[in-house]
Amino acid sequence: MLVDADYKSYFANCSDYRAAFVVGGRYARLDQIFNANFAVNGFERVASRVNFDGGGLKLGLDGEMYSQKTQFYGYGRASGSFVGGAARTTYTSSSQAVASIVDTGWKAGRLVTIADMEVGMGWHNFTNNIRFSIGYMYSGWFNLVKNNQWIESVQTNNFANPIGSNRGNISFDGVVARVEMLW
Repeated sequence: MLVDADYKSYFANCSDYRAAFVVGGRYARLDQIFNANFAVNGFERVASRVNFDGGGLKLGLDGEMYSQKTQFYGYGRASGSFVGGAARTTYTSSSQAVASIVDTGWKAGRLVTIADMEVGMGWHNFTNNIRFSIGYMYSGWFNLVKNNQWIESVQTNNFANPIGSNRGNISFDGVVARVEMLW
């Protein structure tokens, strides 16, 4: 979950294009849950959870280019967020024979960097107060504790820094669509 509060100011604005800088705040929450049941020599259950909650500064650029003959436009956005917060983890393991084989947790502060990039196209009405857009977004989260790395840390008894060789990076990408009503 991401919650942003942004201030946007245009530094270039004409009938062909607009460009703005964005400054704001961001709240970020990421939940990673793993549950598995194994049927080997009886029943065994493993459950792991990694949560990150934090808030921080967001900086970015927005740009739009307009068609002179239609109401279509192209856009691009890029931003970086520096989110300070806490990573909280739990790991439990049990079997039919033993009710609690492992029950542990870990908590540490983290400064997570989030890089967002988006490009797309849209349509607006003649007064530019109703807008529809569709685009492609990529978001990279850096310096996270990933669930698979946390499970490996528990299994190897290494609680000093449960981040593997890729430094806790997670990425998300996909199609985004927006409907905007401006006044």
